[in-house]
Amino acid sequence: LSDGVRIMDVQVGVGEAVEDGASVQVYYSGYLPDGTLFDSRRSPQPPATFSTNGVIPGFAAGLIGMQPGGIRNIVIPPDQGYGNNPPPGSGI
Repeated sequence: LSDGVRIMDVQVGVGEAVEDGASVQVYYSGYLPDGTLFDSRRSPQPPATFSTNGVIPGFAAGLIGMQPGGIRNIVIPPDQGYGNNPPPGSGI
């Protein structure tokens, strides 16, 4: 994408695509470049629910255009994530 976010669809979903500002329910895993897992929401937990306006810009950009049931790898550069200001205790 033009903002440096890279996306790769592993599985394309079916149905109405996510639009900017939409509320979504997702399972996700967040990894650092060295492969360290820093956050995850996986089944059997319920999916995380949030607005694309309420997440870091790179994650929002990567979600927009996805369809229900889709699986996508999203690579987020620091300036589209937390940059030099990660959340305290996050390990990011």
